[in-house]
Amino acid sequence: MKLGKVWELYSDRTEILSNNSRTVGLAAAGVCWFFKTPEVTFPPLIYAALGAVVLFFILDLSQYAVAAIGYRNFGNSEEERILGEGRKLDAEEEVDLPDTIDEAPHALLWVKIGCLGLSFLLIGIEVLLRAFDCP
Repeated sequence: MKLGKVWELYSDRTEILSNNSRTVGLAAAGVCWFFKTPEVTFPPLIYAALGAVVLFFILDLSQYAVAAIGYRNFGNSEEERILGEGRKLDAEEEVDLPDTIDEAPHALLWVKIGCLGLSFLLIGIEVLLRAFDCP
């Protein structure tokens, strides 16, 4: 398999993961709603689960913002380098991406998925506490 294909598959899979996790995040928030009281309050574990869902969505946006800013900054610096060398800009010119350009977005991807998992863990604990009639 060509290396380019590996990165294409990686990109496709992380996009699918992000898209599906947004749907699951909305579902987690919906499940939390079942636990609201008539006064529209929630048990502490459910508040924490909702907080994890909110953090998930903040991290989701942050992941793409950080990636966009990183690529923009890299593109600008490469254009300045090329122009500084007295050459014309060419969209087809090959440039060497730094290994670190995707590190922060990749870390945000896994932290946001962790927040989503945490929200369901907290919901599950609340369900178990209620199922076994624990205070």
